[in-house]
Amino acid sequence: QDKPTAAKLDIITSYFSSCNPVPANRNMSSSKKNKGSKKQASFSVPPRANDEIIGRIGPNTGYRPAKRVVDELEHALNYEINSDAHREVVEKVKGGEVPRTYEVPGMTTDLVYGRDSRFELQNFPIPACTVQVLTDNEMGETDTKKKWTGGRAIMLSFLDGKAGSSMKKMGLFLLGECMLTRKDLWDYAVQLRRGNGQFVWPGYFAVLLCPFCANLAFPDESKTWIMAVQILRQEVDYMDGISGGGMSQRLIPRLCCKDCFLENLQPYEDDHPWGSYPNMLRYSVPGHEKLKRGNRLEDPCISAYLLSVLFENSGMSGAFSRLQFEALTKNLTARGDKARLSKSKTKENRGQGVIFFKAGKKCANCGKNNDDLKDSPGGGELSTCGGCSTVSYCGRDCQRQNWPIHKSLCKQIREKKKKEATASA
Repeated sequence: QDKPTAAKLDIITSYFSSCNPVPANRNMSSSKKNKGSKKQASFSVPPRANDEIIGRIGPNTGYRPAKRVVDELEHALNYEINSDAHREVVEKVKGGEVPRTYEVPGMTTDLVYGRDSRFELQNFPIPACTVQVLTDNEMGETDTKKKWTGGRAIMLSFLDGKAGSSMKKMGLFLLGECMLTRKDLWDYAVQLRRGNGQFVWPGYFAVLLCPFCANLAFPDESKTWIMAVQILRQEVDYMDGISGGGMSQRLIPRLCCKDCFLENLQPYEDDHPWGSYPNMLRYSVPGHEKLKRGNRLEDPCISAYLLSVLFENSGMSGAFSRLQFEALTKNLTARGDKARLSKSKTKENRGQGVIFFKAGKKCANCGKNNDDLKDSPGGGELSTCGGCSTVSYCGRDCQRQNWPIHKSLCKQIREKKKKEATASA
């Protein structure tokens, strides 16, 4: 284990005793008085954005935030929990709806699944490999290589037959039980702060958002949450929207209310080694091996952020991401697209993998390519749209059917080309 990582773990662990539990009365306008101080901290209403609260991050930031910073983050979270917008989301979920919350444009995965989202636990093998871990260089951390010795993850397999639900409800993998401390707010706010890369991801409120009931977790060391990790995927198209684009994915931890999790879990028989609760905890994050005594967990409930660190430090996070990217690249190639992993863009996005792909030539209406047309009666080849020269069709019938969809995009591309021609002249 490298020294920076070891020091980070020690600092996080030692901070547990100093993390205050949630106050009984959540005051919206100010925080409670500091011990030994007559001054009372007050914060703006509405609160500042989380990125403004944590301020500039650099190598000298360290892992011990000022108490006032943590107080203000807690104040901002308190304000969000009691806001009309969030209450409306919670009420919609209670009524059976699945609203959008902190999703950003281009995301193809949902953050809220709904109260009635039954699932089973499935065994998901992750082969042994060595992975390159791209760390947060702005914090002064150094990229390292991690060896994953092989093992298995426990996946939440949702029992939902609705079309498209398998894509939106993908990527939840069990990490284990944890508690949420005040310092976790700062750690996650730093980890999910906005970067300079092409892809913009949800802020750290998405970590605290229960995917089942949409309630936001609030620091309380007496309460237990179940943490899973979710794959978020996002696509960014080129200007023409057809020739290709970029696709990125990142793993973020998600805190699930324990009651919601167990209510939706469809367990196997009680003696099943990993398909029921609490047996599933034996096969959570491999980092828990350090806390085990035989098959019994000495302390299964640890800080949420420390659980995330153990997930990354074990090499499991990198191995899992690599496996998912290999499958994604393979699927894009199979459908006729040219896909590649961009290391430079991945670095820009602080280690979150980025795939660039160029779409293969196919009919914008029916999806047929030239090989399909050769095998069809009459043969033929794809023809390009005369207006924008970016989309292709296998015939006039498909072009007429697709015109209501393509019309506005075709106009945008023509105008863009006209402006570029005028500028160059």
